[in-house]
Amino acid sequence: MQSNNYAYVNGRFVPEAEATVSIFDRGFLYGDGVFETMRVYDGQVFRLHEHLVRLFDALAHFKIESPLPAEELRTVCNVLVERNQVRNGFARVYATSGRNQLGATTVSQHGASLVATAGPIEFESPQLRLIISSVRLDPALSRFKTANRLPYITARREAERAGASVIVRSAPAFVGVLSGAAAHSYQPLPGGESAILVLCGSHVPRSTRQLSRLTERRPESVVWVSAQRLAGGECEAEVASAAVAASDRLQAGGLAVVATSRAVFDSSDRVRSGAAIASGLAAILSRLRGRTDIVVSKGGITSAVNIREGLNSGLAEVLGPVRDGISLWSVDTPERKGLPFVVFPGNVGGDDELVDLIDAIGAAA
Repeated sequence: MQSNNYAYVNGRFVPEAEATVSIFDRGFLYGDGVFETMRVYDGQVFRLHEHLVRLFDALAHFKIESPLPAEELRTVCNVLVERNQVRNGFARVYATSGRNQLGATTVSQHGASLVATAGPIEFESPQLRLIISSVRLDPALSRFKTANRLPYITARREAERAGASVIVRSAPAFVGVLSGAAAHSYQPLPGGESAILVLCGSHVPRSTRQLSRLTERRPESVVWVSAQRLAGGECEAEVASAAVAASDRLQAGGLAVVATSRAVFDSSDRVRSGAAIASGLAAILSRLRGRTDIVVSKGGITSAVNIREGLNSGLAEVLGPVRDGISLWSVDTPERKGLPFVVFPGNVGGDDELVDLIDAIGAAA
């Protein structure tokens, strides 16, 4: 049955049956593109702003220049939902680096391509059988939704061969829903405390923007740490220097922001370097754990290493979210029971989320 829906293709709204892209488009030829798929509830695109922020992060990372600014792309999505009369369904935006000749340079000769669609879809809630796939993703690409879906297709086929219904790449909220442990309200921010230590090891673009806003507001609180030194032979000296500087800031103003440098350096072993940097940041926390009342840890992997190595703890209680995607933990350390520890993943929140959170914790103190 032919669809009556419309699609947006490179500047034009056209019937889906007439929507085409070039056979020389790099997204078709090489998977050189990114996308976002969003749910639509009651005629509204769910978290459209957050999805577009992630889309533009991916575009910037892969050096693809969007044909439309974010505001106009937002309008395109809303127009498609309304025009296609989508009450409950999906909206999808797909951007590629554009049309080029086979084997040519990665720089498109004709500009980027942009396609958007929207339509109704029924979502069921069947009983599921899950597996953990043997397929592993490149960590450098896993935070983006790229057009190259072969790893996911391979994992899906593995699941089907095993008789499983679905494969879940990473979904703690999904686990919470299935287990009946999902949060229904926000936790109050920890109060009555004075010394707040912020640790930022996440290097995703969103974390860098959030850190920039915080350093603009609180420049006197920032301690920059060289990621290259943490990964190399000068780790011990860098840790010692940063711990002293952070301790001074905690004593003077009640806030220290310890952040790894944002510049990317060449490394023959990125995995080893990343682990060394995380451990170096945790070593700074270890020297400060008796002098801080609240820890805010930016980055999921950073948080895991900080608790295990920096706080020397194997026991923590997840109290619940303080904001969407940001959770409050209670961690037992050798010095105290129940240290408030805020886990703030790298790709969560708007650009002002980190500085707003620190201001809110300060107001609650």
